[in-house]
Amino acid sequence: MGKTKTGFSGSGAGIPINMAVNLIEQKKRQKYLLAGAITIVIITAGFLWFTYMGALNPFSLLFPSAEENPVPNPTPAINFSVFENGLLKKLEPFFQLPAFDGRTGRENPFKK
Repeated sequence: MGKTKTGFSGSGAGIPINMAVNLIEQKKRQKYLLAGAITIVIITAGFLWFTYMGALNPFSLLFPSAEENPVPNPTPAINFSVFENGLLKKLEPFFQLPAFDGRTGRENPFKK
């Protein structure tokens, strides 16, 4: 038999040192995993409760609905009196470009 935690060798005198360390690490790991799982369950349950039970919509804080804050729909008003301005009447139209009868574009540089 090997050395035990108590320092005595023999059967049933104590837990071997390397086995005790492994048990402590496993218990720590299980404690952290359980705490993480409980946290995830609480967060998920709270989200579902507030979302589906209607107590509070968490998205309404970020995206207010259109029914709560209606935007008025104004009708557009066009001011046609601008076209009667004297400066606008003094403007002359651009000259017409003649239609091009020649070849347009250039040769394809990749075609040999």
